[in-house]
Amino acid sequence: MLSDKFKSNKGVVFSLVILLLVCCKGRENVKLVEGFPSEYDLKATGIDSLNRYPGTYAISMVRDKFIGMRKADHFFFALNNDFSLISEIAAKGHGNGEFMAPLYCGQHVEESGKEYVYILERPKRKLYKVALDESEQNECIFEIPMSWNIEPSFLFLHGKDSCLGVNNLYSCNFFVADLSQDEAEEQDAVYEFSGTEEDIFNVAQSTASYSAENSRVAMAYFNLPEIDIRASDGRLIQSVFYEDVMKPSEINPYEPRMFFAYVTSTSRHIYALYIGDEEEQDAGKSLILVFDWDGNPVCRLRIDASVCFAIDTKNHRIVSINEADTHFVASEYRLPDILQ
Repeated sequence: MLSDKFKSNKGVVFSLVILLLVCCKGRENVKLVEGFPSEYDLKATGIDSLNRYPGTYAISMVRDKFIGMRKADHFFFALNNDFSLISEIAAKGHGNGEFMAPLYCGQHVEESGKEYVYILERPKRKLYKVALDESEQNECIFEIPMSWNIEPSFLFLHGKDSCLGVNNLYSCNFFVADLSQDEAEEQDAVYEFSGTEEDIFNVAQSTASYSAENSRVAMAYFNLPEIDIRASDGRLIQSVFYEDVMKPSEINPYEPRMFFAYVTSTSRHIYALYIGDEEEQDAGKSLILVFDWDGNPVCRLRIDASVCFAIDTKNHRIVSINEADTHFVASEYRLPDILQ
C-alpha cells in the first residue's frame, strides 16, 4: 500500500524548521515549518465492509473499535475492528436521551468491563457519558453554566476535576474548567479576528485532539495555517505554522481560505488533515501533516481525497472516508514504518 516518496519531490531537500524569534501578542513559542524530513505517497485499498454505511462524514478510534458519525436516525454508530456493526447511539431529537448537534471528541473509558464514550452536546453545553452498547441511560457529567458565556468547540476531560476546551465565541480562547470549584479560567486572548460578531464566529473555528498520555491538546484552525499545542493548564507550548505565518486579522471573512479540516492524535504523534493546497485538491488528493507532541515535523502523507480519518495503531493503518455529493468512499492505507 505504501509507495515511494513523492516522485515530484525527489529533488527537494528538506527545508529546515525555522524558529521565529517573534512575539505575537506575548507568544514567543512560534515555529514555521516549510518542509518535512520524509514524504510518502500512500496507496489506497477500498474497505467494502465500511462502504455499506453511506452518509458517514466522520470516523474515530475507540480503543480497538471505531465510532462513525453519519446522516441517519442516530448520530453515531459503533463498529468492531472488522467494521461489523455493534450498535447505534445518540438518537436524533429533542426528547429525553436524544441529542442535538453532538460531537465525539475522541475520549472514552472502560468501567466494570463496559465501554463508554464522552459526547458533547454543543447547543446545551453538556458533556455526556454514553454506553457504547446503549444499555444504560446517558449520564451528564458536566454542564457549562450559561453565566460563563462559553460555547465550546470541543471539550475534554482531564482527570476527575477539570475540563479543557476552546470557547467558540469571539477569539477562540482556550479555557480550563475546575469542576470541583465550579469555575473556568480563560487564557488571554491571542487571536484578534476582524469583522462583525457574525464574521468572527464564522472564521474563528477550530478542531482539536487530546492526549491523556502527554496531558496536551493539539488545536488546528480551519482558516489559519496554524496548530497550537497546549498543556493541561492552558499554557501555550508551541504554535506551529505551515508554510506561512498568518494573523487572524488577515482573514477575509467573506472569502476565507480553508487550511486545516481535522486533527487527531496518538500518544506519539499529531495528525492534521491539511486542505490548503489547491493543486492537491484539484488532483483529488489530501495531505496529512504529522508532528510530534513538541511540534516538530515528522512526515507528510499524501492520500486520496478525505474528509476524516482514524489512526489504527494496532493494525498499522489509516482508515479514511470521503463523502462527496454523489458517492461515498472508505479506504485504508498502511502507516509508514516511521509511524509504527
